[in-house]
Amino acid sequence: MMAETIFIDQLVETSLIQEHLDSITQVLEIPVYILKNDGTYILGKQNRYLPICDRFIKNKIKKCEQCDIRDLRTIVPALSRSENGTYDCLPIIEVFGSPIIVNKKPIAIILAERKKSSEINITQIQEYAREFDLDSKNTNALIESILMLPILSVEKINSAKKLISVTANAISQLADKEFFLRRSIEQMKITNDIAVAISRYKDIGLIIQFVVDRVVELTEANTGNLFLWDEAKRALVTYKKKDFVYTEIPEGKGIISRALNKHRIERVGNIHSDPDYMEQYSNMQSELAVPLIAENVPIGVLDILSNEPNHFTEEHEQILAMLSKYVTASILSTFVSQVAASIESAHLIEELKKSATDKDELIRNLAHELKTPLTHIIAFLDHLVNRSTSISEKEREFAKLSHQEMWRYVRLVDKILTFSRILGKRLVLSKEPVNLSNVLKTAIDFCTPIAKLKGIEMQLQENVKDAKTIADKDSLIQILVNLLDNAVKYTPNGGFVQVSIEEHKSVFRIKVKDNGIGISETALQHIFEPYHSGDEDRPGQRGGLGIGLYIVKQLVEEHNGTITVESKLNEGTTFTLDLPKKEMT
Repeated sequence: MMAETIFIDQLVETSLIQEHLDSITQVLEIPVYILKNDGTYILGKQNRYLPICDRFIKNKIKKCEQCDIRDLRTIVPALSRSENGTYDCLPIIEVFGSPIIVNKKPIAIILAERKKSSEINITQIQEYAREFDLDSKNTNALIESILMLPILSVEKINSAKKLISVTANAISQLADKEFFLRRSIEQMKITNDIAVAISRYKDIGLIIQFVVDRVVELTEANTGNLFLWDEAKRALVTYKKKDFVYTEIPEGKGIISRALNKHRIERVGNIHSDPDYMEQYSNMQSELAVPLIAENVPIGVLDILSNEPNHFTEEHEQILAMLSKYVTASILSTFVSQVAASIESAHLIEELKKSATDKDELIRNLAHELKTPLTHIIAFLDHLVNRSTSISEKEREFAKLSHQEMWRYVRLVDKILTFSRILGKRLVLSKEPVNLSNVLKTAIDFCTPIAKLKGIEMQLQENVKDAKTIADKDSLIQILVNLLDNAVKYTPNGGFVQVSIEEHKSVFRIKVKDNGIGISETALQHIFEPYHSGDEDRPGQRGGLGIGLYIVKQLVEEHNGTITVESKLNEGTTFTLDLPKKEMT
């Protein structure tokens, strides 16, 4: 799952963040930058101001025992509070900002710096620089930066704070939605992995080991185990030992016994205050115990723990309630007769199908709920960009960037909906005569704004006069936008993406070619599989959902077409799409 540290530029394109920062800097004419939770920062592309206070903020954090760069809420308290709500960084320099929140945690902070007056006490700044071990060269550069910094009047501070706050909230919302969608896809992948393992493995020990490991990953917990009820010992016995120092728990002991006896999930946010707390869990804070029930008879408990208080959520409960049925069915198939196991498994499979359908319905509804407000926001931004006369050119440019970003999220939601329809075998295409040249131009128009931000040239080569076929126009556009989005994403700044169409004997051949970073031979073998993004072979790249190329292949095959890929690392990638000239019967 996503237990590792999340950075803002993994969720939102760096080039878009930089454009936002440039827009704010141009309006305020002071240094504005994003400090990430790894201690590094992001500057705008056109930003002519270097952060003055950045190194001093970090040094103050290092000297403050209660401050942690991973928790950005501690950054501002590390500075000295001034009367007007900003914070002193250096003599005559103040800093203020707003955090970017994802999954209820700060992962970055937008900071702005202002000069309080034109009078500079150079001696005082030199002393301050020596305190932080700056050499004479860096000290002189610091003084020069301060001299060049415009003065932001007190009257403008509130407006500046509001602009920073609004921008931080907007980026937070975009990043949070992408985080949630990506996490949902990962949950689906892990759930699918568990189902496959249960159907494939015959050894109950292997199944339980795999399930426990994946459940710990799924819930971002610290440890977990599965206990089975031993009637002879009147105790819960660990079937698989994982990070525990004991092998059984007597009847009635612990939160897991409560879950077993009451036939219900027990979710405890602070186990140390629970009456059934056990000292063996002294280094843990929260617990989620899920009973395994077969025909109203408890046979065991799946128990997971975290060293964070209130770590587990209602969402975790729902997912593990579904998974517990898989595990129960596997245990039954091992310990009861073949006939009884077949009957029970058939019953449980029907329940699992319904649970999977409910999960699919939840994701579909979520995607629809996201698409409605996104459409309204796009309409409003479109008005600002194309029709409003009450905003400045800088504000119009800012609105244009937001407009482009919102369209990217609409395409992401469409991708989730299509993926859900494919999995549920509900995909219905509306085929009609289509001009492929128009489809290519539409797809290129969608992707050109992002390509321009990276200085990537979009090339179209049409080697056919009348490229018409029978197809679903929207699906073809989605196929090409997916391929073009990937090409732009993995092509360095200043590269090119080339789209061409040729006529062959019975097909129209479309190629999407780039001179990007390429794909490894290992990744190519799985490139069209669901949940495979290939980013493990492309260090430093923002991971995708891993469903785009799977959707592309499924849609191509629905059109009786074929798609292939050729690629070499550091040389580029070419996708070749063959579509029949007319619908095949």
